[in-house]
Amino acid sequence: MKVDSRLSCRAARILRVTLILAVMAQTGCWIPRGAPPSGTAPEQAGPPVVSLAEELTVPPDFAARAQSPQFQEGLKALSSASGLQFAPSTELAGAYMATAPYEKAEANLVQWHQAAGKSGVFLIRNGMNFGIGGSPDTLLALPCTDKFEVLQIIGTDGINFDLDNAKVIAWLRELDRENPFVLTGAGLDYLEGYFVSAPKDTQALARKMYEFCPDIVDQGVGDVGALAGELATGKLYFWWD
Repeated sequence: MKVDSRLSCRAARILRVTLILAVMAQTGCWIPRGAPPSGTAPEQAGPPVVSLAEELTVPPDFAARAQSPQFQEGLKALSSASGLQFAPSTELAGAYMATAPYEKAEANLVQWHQAAGKSGVFLIRNGMNFGIGGSPDTLLALPCTDKFEVLQIIGTDGINFDLDNAKVIAWLRELDRENPFVLTGAGLDYLEGYFVSAPKDTQALARKMYEFCPDIVDQGVGDVGALAGELATGKLYFWWD
């Protein structure tokens, strides 16, 4: 029986909400910053879950791209450099999945992403679990070069705010024209990355981002000014509850 991938992600979403509230209560930091405070993690956690839309929009040649010599060599180089073991994804033909402890992924994701990109491999973190119950983060290696194609394939949306995948991508294209960014993570309801250079007007951008994704403030840093301070570091993050 095929399990609805949107349903399969609900448990991970619930765990993430629990963690976010705990981190906010203790530190007041933005969502992606801390590991869970002591005593807040559940005793057990399920297996890694690939975060994808229920109905995937995948290019016809996607699986074939993954068999190209360049991609396969790039995947081997990434595995060697990172120490991660990538295996074909059962949910997305043409993608390769690996897992890594949250601390390791957090410390190395940007470096891994940059190195992989030179070999035609687009590496993203697809599931950030903050080490809850010992659960690792999920990483996906994709035969892509375009970050917007990646977002389309994953199906990232803010559906609770009437933002389907097409609207999310259109908004991000506009953001990218004004403030170019690198995508290092994407799931069904979140994305992460960093700006190529720090935005010049972080206050204006923070207000615009808050309108687009209220949860990064209302369930994150608490106010737009704090979000502007985070943007000054170059960090990019969206999450729709």
